[in-house]
Amino acid sequence: MSLARHHPWTAAAALVAAGLLALGAYRWQEGRWDRLRRERDEARSVAAEGWSDEDWHERSHELPPALGYSPDRWWVGPFIAFALLVGVAWVAGKTQHSHLIRNYCWYGAVSGPQLAECESHVSVSRIESLNTNAARFAKGRLEKCLADAGPYCEPDREQIEAEEQRE
Repeated sequence: MSLARHHPWTAAAALVAAGLLALGAYRWQEGRWDRLRRERDEARSVAAEGWSDEDWHERSHELPPALGYSPDRWWVGPFIAFALLVGVAWVAGKTQHSHLIRNYCWYGAVSGPQLAECESHVSVSRIESLNTNAARFAKGRLEKCLADAGPYCEPDREQIEAEEQRE
């Protein structure tokens, strides 16, 4: 069971935190690169102050060497791929999460207000902890509505199966 399936907001927060961490690392590397380049340029300017064109050709080896550092960006591509994967998993988990709750509530509801109340208050962890007919129906372990099902169960079973086929 994935984090995104059971805790979609936690997964989203983790994804945002990872993105901010990557952005921070990227900006830190960019700042370090700019600072080192600026320091080198200033050192070269001071060292070459007053040189003529001939001095440049003869004495250029005396100037501070090129920077031995460049920003490390190898991780940007894999991070983007990882972020996309987590995003897709989060959306899939959110969809699975809503189907589980909807199926559970459809099984037992006897009125529209009761259905709405159930969908707004029941949690996935609660459904998964139960071993009732409604919970088994929501999890897909019960194929048809039994005698304890409400009027919303049977007509919507066809819609549930059609949605499962589409996914």
